[in-house]
Amino acid sequence: MGQYRQPDLDALGQSNNVRYVERDGRYDADDQTLPWGIDRIDADKTIAAEDTGTGAHVAILDSGIDQNHPDLQPRLGTGKSFVDYTSSWDDDKGHGTHCAGIAAASDNTQGVVGTAPTSTLHAGKVLNDNGWGRWSWIAAGIEWAADQGYDVISMSISGSDYSQTLKDACAYAHDEGVLIVASAGNDSRGSVNHPADFQNVLAVSSITENDKLSNFSNIGSEIELAAP
Repeated sequence: MGQYRQPDLDALGQSNNVRYVERDGRYDADDQTLPWGIDRIDADKTIAAEDTGTGAHVAILDSGIDQNHPDLQPRLGTGKSFVDYTSSWDDDKGHGTHCAGIAAASDNTQGVVGTAPTSTLHAGKVLNDNGWGRWSWIAAGIEWAADQGYDVISMSISGSDYSQTLKDACAYAHDEGVLIVASAGNDSRGSVNHPADFQNVLAVSSITENDKLSNFSNIGSEIELAAP
């Protein structure tokens, strides 16, 4: 990655030793839905049956996770920052903490409970404090999670511009046995955003309490799951 003049990029792209050259674009965080979804998918019943995610490792690739959050602290494993302004994976936006809570907030007397409250969370900080991340940051986070042997990568991140770098990273993680889940996008569009539309990624759209498609959710043939 670096900064180059366009003529230099054109020449580089014509080299037989270079597979492709692309700009380092960005994707943005997709806002989440409300906690009523835990009840809507009957997660409370699986929790009561003690099917709570024990032993599963989930990488939240987002803005980080609040390391002092009382619902999340018992569930935290490791973390790493891939943004270019800090080495801390602590959340300075709030979006990643929200996503982490949906996945694995502890089943205690505080706050809310997540869908898999005994799973282990790992924070890959790939979004900055403005809620967006470079493709190179996100790709590095995906590869890191795969190399760590985590079971799931969760990304509430999307954009309409295509990135070969991200597609390759998702293919790598899939080949390593990781389940990659990404939001379809919240642009009310008739097509699924990247990276959710990649072949190796589980694309998720949003529904309402009445099982209707949320008016902000993107749709398309790549959708494999609709959830609150």
